[in-house]
Amino acid sequence: MSETTSPEIKESQTSNDSARSSVLHVCTSCRAAGSVREPIESRAGFKLYQALRAMFNESTLGDHVEVKPAECLSLCPRPCAIALSSAGAWSYLFGDQDPEKSASDIVECIALYLDIPDGFMPRKTRPRLLQASILGRVPPLEIATGVGDSQPTRREEQSDRSANKNFKLHASVQSSGDLASLGLK
Repeated sequence: MSETTSPEIKESQTSNDSARSSVLHVCTSCRAAGSVREPIESRAGFKLYQALRAMFNESTLGDHVEVKPAECLSLCPRPCAIALSSAGAWSYLFGDQDPEKSASDIVECIALYLDIPDGFMPRKTRPRLLQASILGRVPPLEIATGVGDSQPTRREEQSDRSANKNFKLHASVQSSGDLASLGLK
């Protein structure tokens, strides 16, 4: 498939005006080791950005996805890198994208992402090229409206107790100033 041809997109998503909006950041500085730095237009990341921007501009998904260039996503060992995020949904970071092969799978993945209310995409549901190239998944940011809005889970309570113990140990080390007295030196 050429990089400017739009892949088939699920009709349910393209006709849904109430779908949440998302941002696709594409690292424009990504380049393979040994490839030329200048001009930036020759970098693989910049080429991927251009291909994706064109595909979304030609697609009805373009109404829900903003394709933004990112100067650097700091994933240099795994070029080309993209990040996908949406308010109230899981965010994703992918590397190893090929500007000539990955664009249609990225568009397909985003169509899937927009159809899932919380954005959680198990590996097997993502397009093939985005199954092995995932570098991270970040839970949705939940902003509390007040203290005590939600009850902590058992795991969160255990984590809080552990963090509190570490804080107390650190405070006692700082106040004593003597690591040897604590058996740590």
